[in-house]
Amino acid sequence: MRGCRPLRIDESAAMFRAYSGRYRLRNQALHMLCVTTGLRVSEALSLRVADVVKKGSVVRRVRIARASIKRALAGRTIDLAAPARAAIARQVQWLLENGHLGRRQFLFRSQMGDRAITRAEAWHIFNQAARAAGLDEDLGALGTHSWRKTYAEQANSFFIREFRRGANINPMLETSRALGHKSIESTEKYLSFKLGCQQSALRHMEAVHSYGMA
Repeated sequence: MRGCRPLRIDESAAMFRAYSGRYRLRNQALHMLCVTTGLRVSEALSLRVADVVKKGSVVRRVRIARASIKRALAGRTIDLAAPARAAIARQVQWLLENGHLGRRQFLFRSQMGDRAITRAEAWHIFNQAARAAGLDEDLGALGTHSWRKTYAEQANSFFIREFRRGANINPMLETSRALGHKSIESTEKYLSFKLGCQQSALRHMEAVHSYGMA
């Protein structure tokens, strides 16, 4: 969603706790999956139980089919962080307890029947949780794509820290790879919300070189 900003970590945590009702575990799993992997909502919603559970356990790596990836020529494999695996495990257990578990069952099953929730339904779920978390006034700048942008910001910050510690990496390139982008140009657009840093640098330069104003 163009114009969406990332969530702060405290906002993401507040939203995670705000999901409620019969489908709380499903919605928490979708939230945690997206903010820890950077998956697009459409990619996450394409997942079935068979994609994430092998031999009775949630997998550590999951394959996203090419057909589920925007303008992709091939699929990609992503690692699942421990919080995402835990949230998925709780959702799979819920499916089992409610008689919906099957290898071809969609992980994020709709309450309307044997299908995944739609992107529009995911947007509605996001907005309900955002309101419940006290983010009402900022809803114009938030949406389901905020999950992916939250991941982008956190991943980029991590790679920058590693670079500063001496790692032989290109932070922007690593962020681009983590997001599954075909070009760094696409990643730069994702990180455009960091333009505020450039303004901060400008103010710093104005302060340290104020002698030029005399």
